Amino acid sequence: MRHTRIGRGLACGLALWLALLLPATAWAASFEVIYADSAGEGFFDPSLGEARREGFERALDTWSAHLLDDVTLRVQASFDKMGGSSRGATLGYAGPTYLMANFAGAPQADTWYVSSLADALTGADLKPAQPDFVVAFNSDIDGSVLGGIDWYYGEQDAAGDDVDFQTVAMHELCHGLGFMSSFRSDGSWGYYGMPTIFDTFLVNADGQRLVDLPESMSNVTADTYFAGDSALAAYEAAGGSGGVRIYAPSTWQSGSSLSHLDEATFRHQAGLMSPYYDEAVREIDGVVLGMLEDLGWQVYDPSAIPEPSAGVLLMGGMAVLAIRRRRSGRLFVAG
Repeated sequence: MRHTRIGRGLACGLALWLALLLPATAWAASFEVIYADSAGEGFFDPSLGEARREGFERALDTWSAHLLDDVTLRVQASFDKMGGSSRGATLGYAGPTYLMANFAGAPQADTWYVSSLADALTGADLKPAQPDFVVAFNSDIDGSVLGGIDWYYGEQDAAGDDVDFQTVAMHELCHGLGFMSSFRSDGSWGYYGMPTIFDTFLVNADGQRLVDLPESMSNVTADTYFAGDSALAAYEAAGGSGGVRIYAPSTWQSGSSLSHLDEATFRHQAGLMSPYYDEAVREIDGVVLGMLEDLGWQVYDPSAIPEPSAGVLLMGGMAVLAIRRRRSGRLFVAG
């Protein structure tokens, strides 16, 4: 999604109004990065390392500006050789290091939470000195696969035909925050008999929770929706109707099914977490933020701030990513 940038003068004029509306803990979440690459490679590559770190840290800053929980999240990041071909390649992957259930203050009993969310809910580091989640990217994208298509690390939103690294990093970080289901192709779910908190919000077209149904492949290859109140309110506020649809193709796609927003519905509205990449998406839309709020995060959604009156203004002076190039026909996949 694209939004017109606010000019410096207007931004300053609105500063007091925004400060009056935002809670005192706004932008409290922070990230600690553990770059796991060896010297001279990956995030420490002599020619690309600095640009890679800057791009990744811009993605972290974007998320930090939308998470109000007073918590420090630990992320382990690396670049690895994942190979590929001229027609497709794995871009990367992300996932939680730990799942936690029945911890003090858990909103739902017998339910798994990713460790980053568990830390936020308790206000404590439940696994000290351990990363909350890991993220890895394919270093082979820079030159040896996909023909003339490379990673784009620039600060400006101008990736062109290259793959925008910041967009992919933001997408993967969202998975690390808990935007992922545990469902499998046969309709089974969870671990040790307990679902993830994300799983508990998935419903079918009749409004039945998938975790309440007998396990069946048909449950995960039919119309599926995310039934969180905040997500639905954000969707309807943006003009949507019919429910927040989840990506559930008729043929199960490992790593994509039930862990993304539906491509056909959200390609232009909430493209960051749909399964296909068409262009850079460096803003986090209200539907995704609403989903995270339903999971348990405290979020800041600038689109939800009410329109100020003129008087106020005078006073006062944001698992797998499949990437498809529709023009070239290439398919790129990220875990």
